[in-house]
Parts: sequence; C-alpha cells; structure tokens
Amino acid sequence: MAERVVVTGGAGFIGTHTVDALMDDGAAVLVIDDMSHASTRALHASCDVVVADVEGEDARDAIGRFEPTAILHLAAQGGVNRSWREPTVDVRINVLGTVNVLQAARDAGCRVVLASSGGAVYGATDVLPAVEDTPPAPRSPYGVAKLSMETYLGMFARTGGPEGIALRYGNPARKDDEADDTDAHPPLTAGTEVRHDVHEITVSRTTRSRRLKLRQPWNPGAPEEVSQS
Repeated sequence: MAERVVVTGGAGFIGTHTVDALMDDGAAVLVIDDMSHASTRALHASCDVVVADVEGEDARDAIGRFEPTAILHLAAQGGVNRSWREPTVDVRINVLGTVNVLQAARDAGCRVVLASSGGAVYGATDVLPAVEDTPPAPRSPYGVAKLSMETYLGMFARTGGPEGIALRYGNPARKDDEADDTDAHPPLTAGTEVRHDVHEITVSRTTRSRRLKLRQPWNPGAPEEVSQS
C-alpha cells in the first residue's frame, strides 16, 4: 500500500525537496504550511496543500481527514534572534505546534519524523562535531523550544502515542548545481568556523527514512565516525 504522508512546513526549503522525493516514491502527500516562509522553489504539482497554522485546529483537522501513515513535521519558527525578541511566538509555533501534530498523529495511528535542530539544542558545546549523546545545553529560547519538541515526541512514544524519531539537522545548503540568482541558501559560514553544510537532497532522503524505532535523536549528515546513525 502506498504511503500517505503529511509534510508540515512542506512549502519551505527542505520541505519542497522532501515532497518531491516522496512523490517520486509513489506516496500521496499533503502539505500543511502557513506560507510565511515558502521557498521560491515550486511545490510538486500533484501534492495536496492546506494553508494553515501548524498549531491550529485547521491543521489537525486536515491531518485527520487525510488519514496519513506518516507525518514529517518540518514546520517551525526558525529564527534564533526572533526567539529572543518574541519567545512566546517561538513557543506557540514550535512547542504547541508540535504537540498539536503529535496529538493528530496519535489519533491517526501514524508515525512521526520530527525535524529538530542540531546546534541549537547542544548550545556552546566543546565537542565538535557534536554527537547524539552530547548533553543538550541550549542557550536560546529557540534551542529550548526545539529540545522541548523532542521531549514531547519521546513522551508520546512512551505512553502509547506515535513512534517517531527526531532528526537534528545541521545547516542545510543547496547543491552547487542548483544555485541560481534567487537562491537564498548558499553554503554557510560563521566567522572562521565552517558550519556543517548538509545538502538539502541528503536531508530530504534521511527525513523520509523508515528508521523510526531508534527512540533517540539522530544527527543526519554528520560524519560517520561521530554519528550513531
């Protein structure tokens, strides 16, 4: 039976590539996105789209009607600086949105892949690259919210809710052969420290992985010698 997959945040940078990969695999896909940070890259013409806030009833109702076999939860407030300016907004979108999605997944009886954030949950660790068992020590409201998302996922899994996995991405970056004049995601650097650039096509393939019994976060794209993947 073909997969039926909801992709929250599916109109974003990672989301559009993930949706394409799923559609290429023959899955039926529903994108739920508020379109506030939609990518300039067009969504797949054959996917269904619901414009809704991830923390709202419209999103939860849409998930119920679609009857998914899996949810890829990519929707998020993605700005560390904004989380300092508007921490309640960050909590509403990232934490309450995640709880809303997890409740919908529990009701639908489907599994969940949660896109968390690598560096934000680890904080200013001396262990670089960070491995999955590096103790989380977030230093921003954004990082705290992301770690809370993972905690809720684990709690639901332990109490009869959906099975799932949290993927702690590095900084996704476009492949060089996909760059154009409007590309908003060049490879990223921070001073003298080069951030770990994960090509979006790699991220999309790990996001649709079936490795959902791990019950611990996974750092996709991390070097093999430091990753527990």
